[in-house]
Amino acid sequence: MNVYRTRFKRGQTSKPGSGLGLAIVDRLMAQMNGAMNLRSVILEDGGNGFECELSFPQMR
Repeated sequence: MNVYRTRFKRGQTSKPGSGLGLAIVDRLMAQMNGAMNLRSVILEDGGNGFECELSFPQMR
């Protein structure tokens, strides 16, 4: 899943976009002392996908 954290790195797709989204989220979460966890999932149609879980630090 680290390939999704790499800036400008995208899988094969015909969808528009620059591929920056997850790299930006990962950096923001790190700056806030949070974490972004990615995991592979099998979609209902049998295709491959991923889930993104964001863990924010506890507020005081």
